[in-house]
Amino acid sequence: MRRAPVPQRPRSSARYRGKLGALGVPFLALWGENDPFAPVAGAYRFKKEAPGPEVAIVENAGHFVFEDDPERCATEIVRFLGTALG
Repeated sequence: MRRAPVPQRPRSSARYRGKLGALGVPFLALWGENDPFAPVAGAYRFKKEAPGPEVAIVENAGHFVFEDDPERCATEIVRFLGTALG
């Protein structure tokens, strides 16, 4: 099934900068490789700004990674929870 492309629009994420580190909990960022709304550079920014986040780039996926590749997402979540909950 082919979805209509998400329109590009300028957004300021400045208000969120530096806030991820304040979470103080491990988190997993599942990111679609071809996300037109939130480019993959954002995932690497998360990794840089927060202590120890996990980042999984889902190949051939857009903004709706869970719809585009549910098996990969489930695998990444199970792996992450196994590591985070130890």
